[in-house]
Amino acid sequence: MMINILFFARLREVVGQGIIQYQPSLVKPLTVKLVLEEMKFQFIRLQDEKNIRAALNQELLSDWNTPVQDGDEIAFFPPITGG
Repeated sequence: MMINILFFARLREVVGQGIIQYQPSLVKPLTVKLVLEEMKFQFIRLQDEKNIRAALNQELLSDWNTPVQDGDEIAFFPPITGG
C-alpha cells in the first residue's frame, strides 16, 4: 500500500517538505487518524501543532476514522481563516 501525504502552510515548514510518499505498516484498517499519529511520531515537531485539519482525496474530513486505501491522498493543514 502506498499513499501520498501533503503538508500545507506552517505544517510544510515543520515537516520540511510538502509531499511524502508513505508506505504504512500492516495496520488494518488504516485510518486518517492513524496516519497523522504516525506522522507525529516521524516528525516530532508536529506533536506541538494543534487543530490540524485533513482532507482525503481533496474532500475535507469530519471523521478522522475514515479508512485510507491504496493510492489515496491525504492533505494536512492548519486551520484556515478568511476575511
